[in-house]
Amino acid sequence: MQVLTPFATRSIQSGILALFLHFYFLPSLQAGDVLTRPINVSFYQTPIKEAMAQIAQKGGFEWSYNANILDANKKVTLISKNKTISETLHALFGTEYTFKQSGNYLILKKVKKPQERMIGYISDPKTGQKLSNVTVYDFYNEVRGNVTGVQLSGFYNRIGGTLRGVQAAGFINMAKDAKGASAQITIDSGTMRVQSAGLFNDADTIQGAQIAGLYNHARKVKGVQIGLINWAREIDGMQIGLLNFSKKGGYVTLELSGNEVTWSNLAFKSGTRHLYTIFTAGYTPAYEDRKFLWSYGAGIGALARFNDRCGMSFDLIHRQINVEGRNNLTFHGWAQFAPAFDVRIAGGLHVALGLSANVYIEEKARPDGFDYKPLVVPANFPSIKIPDAPRLSSWVGGNVALRYQF
Repeated sequence: MQVLTPFATRSIQSGILALFLHFYFLPSLQAGDVLTRPINVSFYQTPIKEAMAQIAQKGGFEWSYNANILDANKKVTLISKNKTISETLHALFGTEYTFKQSGNYLILKKVKKPQERMIGYISDPKTGQKLSNVTVYDFYNEVRGNVTGVQLSGFYNRIGGTLRGVQAAGFINMAKDAKGASAQITIDSGTMRVQSAGLFNDADTIQGAQIAGLYNHARKVKGVQIGLINWAREIDGMQIGLLNFSKKGGYVTLELSGNEVTWSNLAFKSGTRHLYTIFTAGYTPAYEDRKFLWSYGAGIGALARFNDRCGMSFDLIHRQINVEGRNNLTFHGWAQFAPAFDVRIAGGLHVALGLSANVYIEEKARPDGFDYKPLVVPANFPSIKIPDAPRLSSWVGGNVALRYQF
């Protein structure tokens, strides 16, 4: 058996160590700086992933990336001669991606675009002086505490505390308490206290105006709500919209009525006593040689209270008149102003009675020769002739109604 000398033993150990170090550092030595390696590539309408594979093959490296950051259907055209991999990749991808080396891998990442933000100020158009306590943002604006002044945003505003000023957003406003402005916006000679959004407003208390393209919501309003749909738990002022609801201070009424044109009518009124909107539909059955009439329309109204039991309503309504079995695409308009004396019978049940002023408008003579006027304009009611207006008819009529106020 051969015995190794100490020198031979040390030589073997040194060789094993050198071999280990060689294989351990070989990938790093081979990798070097991948991005500085020169390559020659040429592509014409080549799918992006195929082009990347050719660059990796000629550059002697491997890719690492999330496939979702690339458009697999994108095709590229590029000629790169004696350019580094870094130059080639920047020509291929532009500035939308970054490349980072890890060993013999290139990690591809998409650059996140910084959020664009507009911050500015509002100045007085008369003096040119900058208004204090005003913030302007183009997208999102949230304050957990109180705001005194103006909060503006392109999309969304939210205040956790009290707003004393103006809040305006492209879509949504939310505030616990909105009380007008200490740094006010003045239009002509009046001061405007506004919460305004393109879509949705929400506030605990509004003292001023709440304006939205779709929906307004507030616990307490002293002023006006303007939107397609308005809701307030308590209101002292007006609601202007298609549908309006308020538990205290509001006016929501369902009405059954009859008049000389449409004998049966159903109407829904919502808003406040100062101003409410009206949606109505009516019907007169066929009898003898007359066909049945039906109508639909909308309007506005107001109610003046004399005391707890009596009042006077003033309704202005426009309807479209239609006749059974006829082409109703032509315009047959009926405008009516109907004041009525209103008496509460019990609870929310009321009766109303009054005269009305009416105007009937025919767009043109019908091609089939059918005449709506005898069916619409009553023959035995007081009428007013309008000179040189054969398509206009007017008369004085009457209304009787049964109302339930919620």
